[in-house]
Amino acid sequence: MKLGVVQHSLGCGDDVLLALDRARELGVGTLGISLGPVLRSPALLPQVAERAAALGIALEASWGDRFLDNGAEQPTAPFRAFLRRFCRPLGIRIVGTASGSDRWDRRWPLGQQLERMAAALTPLAAVAAEEGAVLALENHADYRGHEVASIVAAVGSSGLGARLDTANPFAVIEEPTAAAEALAACTVATHIKDVRVRPKHRGLLSLVGCPLGEGDVDLGAILPMLAARAPDPARLALTVEVEPPPGVDVWEATRQSVVWLRGNFGRQLEG
Repeated sequence: MKLGVVQHSLGCGDDVLLALDRARELGVGTLGISLGPVLRSPALLPQVAERAAALGIALEASWGDRFLDNGAEQPTAPFRAFLRRFCRPLGIRIVGTASGSDRWDRRWPLGQQLERMAAALTPLAAVAAEEGAVLALENHADYRGHEVASIVAAVGSSGLGARLDTANPFAVIEEPTAAAEALAACTVATHIKDVRVRPKHRGLLSLVGCPLGEGDVDLGAILPMLAARAPDPARLALTVEVEPPPGVDVWEATRQSVVWLRGNFGRQLEG
């Protein structure tokens, strides 16, 4: 497995070029970038492509739509244009996505939501496969691991896999290890994240972001699971995502997390 990081955990805002430099400083090979600046200023595209190539850093991006609303009427032209205009010049193969809603959306029962998600993602997965890309559906504090896995299975395309976020399961009352068990076999991208789970007044919970290894996510169980069961472990990036509370230096927390990940899982990363 490879090591990666997301741009918003590097303390550099929207500056994609600075994010690339900081990713290089950390010695990681994959960067999940925020394409907003490039979308707003297309002239930046060749600069980002050149810098990424010079530094030897592979890029990942994200794209989304109103999948539940669209269902079987999901348009594909905007996604194909996104892949051709932005992802192809940047060498982006993995494109993360999420439902844009959640299991508590009362407009449809849960089963119908999953059906509508699969109906919307089926034509998009076909486009991704045609364009040499893979959509990675994240468990984005919306659905549980087995539910995301059921969508991927229902679509049944090489153009759709899962992006496992290791901390988001807590937000849908799920153990992260259970989500990993359900998703490992279709995981093509990750957000390796940790949080502290803390009880609050009247039995509610708070989830507080923290550096890797300082929270309640059992990464010691999850990462070997990915190394053993992911479809292509050699290409899978363990992408560090650190989202600490306000007042914490996110850049320093991310540096600390990368050191921790290397120190504890260097053997898996060597593969």
